[in-house]
Amino acid sequence: QGILLGGMYAQYALGMALMFGVMRIVNVSHGDLVILLSLIGISLATSFGLGPFWVMAALVPLAVAMGWILQKVILNRVVGDDPLPSLIATFGLSLALQNLMLQIWSANSRSLPGGGIESRSVEVAGIYVGLLPVIVLAFATALTLGLDLMLKRTRFGRALRAAAADVEAAAMTGINPRAVYASATAIAVGILGF
Repeated sequence: QGILLGGMYAQYALGMALMFGVMRIVNVSHGDLVILLSLIGISLATSFGLGPFWVMAALVPLAVAMGWILQKVILNRVVGDDPLPSLIATFGLSLALQNLMLQIWSANSRSLPGGGIESRSVEVAGIYVGLLPVIVLAFATALTLGLDLMLKRTRFGRALRAAAADVEAAAMTGINPRAVYASATAIAVGILGF
């Protein structure tokens, strides 16, 4: 159970680690973005009768767009050597998101209808394990491996690593750090859509 729960936390932390590793931004609003996307997903499911995988297919592009806008509008203004401005900006964003979610959805608890997937289990060596946590662990593992491959084997990954290592040297080689940062934040928040 600890490994399965760790898969869920790893998936949440993957985007946060990417943002901190590339831009040295401690995104305090990361958890609020998870909740916001969850509430949007629940609203989509109840309004249009979508299943969990269709909701995920709708949330991932929305999360990518949210991350890109977040970086372009707010975080590009506070990126730098000092982590304090980004910490203050994301803390303010966190408070704003919490109040916005309270106004729109209230504080009542909700859940995403999963069509029974949330209560199914599989037998592994005589032990019954929940199917949903296994799926989450599989997605977390796939996302981690995919991000690792992207960072090591693609041109964008090299640009991302260069911008993380030395922004000025990366800019001199033709890399646009602001565009790389926006894409990295889009990926980081897009991971939350899963």
